[in-house]
Amino acid sequence: MATDPAIEDWCMAEVDKNSPDDRLKVISFGLSLIKDGVPPTTAWTKTSTRFGVDRSTIYRWFSLVDGSPQDDWLRLLKPKRRPGNKGRKNFHPEAYKMLVDLAKDNRSISAAYSEVKLVSKAKGWPFPSLRTVQRWLVEDGIEIPTRYDNI
Repeated sequence: MATDPAIEDWCMAEVDKNSPDDRLKVISFGLSLIKDGVPPTTAWTKTSTRFGVDRSTIYRWFSLVDGSPQDDWLRLLKPKRRPGNKGRKNFHPEAYKMLVDLAKDNRSISAAYSEVKLVSKAKGWPFPSLRTVQRWLVEDGIEIPTRYDNI
């Protein structure tokens, strides 16, 4: 199997999933395996293992460029930013404080989320998804009780 030496050296480095250059190198490695006769599923699995990127992520990246001229691949691999994503500005500070207080009272996060969401809607405050709220709580070091905590 003949792969580009630059790709071989780079394989040991960390992959930045937001870097179009890194995405392109990962896809190029997988395609070089396929070109050398490795079945596609095996090639993408080996690529996934080699770079520590989930195979489904590699498939998604490849679907972004599949059928397009190779000159456009780098541009197509740039991460898309959702226009509605405003980060934490999207969450009223009072709503967040209320959610944290409810979470600290050992309420389930989904029950606390539902309650705070109702209050936020009544007051006209924007409110992010449950998954986003959970991620922010973890980032802030706030313990989120689970159904298994009391077993």
